[in-house]
Amino acid sequence: MTTLRDNPTNPRWLRKALREIPREIGRIVEGFDDRMLHWRSAPGEWSALEVLGWIAEAEREDLLAVEAMIRYDGAAIWEQRAHLASLERDFNQESGWRLLDDFLSTREQLQWMLEYVDDQWQHRGEHPYRGAITLAKYLREMSDRDLEATIMLRRLADGADADFEPVLRERTTVVPIAP
Repeated sequence: MTTLRDNPTNPRWLRKALREIPREIGRIVEGFDDRMLHWRSAPGEWSALEVLGWIAEAEREDLLAVEAMIRYDGAAIWEQRAHLASLERDFNQESGWRLLDDFLSTREQLQWMLEYVDDQWQHRGEHPYRGAITLAKYLREMSDRDLEATIMLRRLADGADADFEPVLRERTTVVPIAP
């Protein structure tokens, strides 16, 4: 028996993945406090705020590209710059909740747009370096990026939990009261 996952360009699978993985990102981020949002696993690695900034910026870029591909087969799509966003902008000065909301609300706009896609799944966008890319392939790559962000955020959550564990243990130490 074949499943939706057997064909990752299946529109139903793409819609489901593009809906469910961001929800998981939201659940992970809900467990972060302000200190964990700023925490880095090593110098030069991204914090959770920078991961959120990256996916929020990428989502804005993707929305424009997807809209262009839906409207015009062969539309010009642009080179993405979101991976450079943390070099161009200090996300550590921003609200993690606002960045998460930006990502999720832009994704919701994309979801509504995809509800009306019928025969445009094979529309192509013309990328300056990669050439022609179908809407289905582009959306699959967005889903892959979401998975990458999820993995990064889970690792940050696990690492931050381990790094902050002694502090948490100190706060919860019970001191017996002498009678």
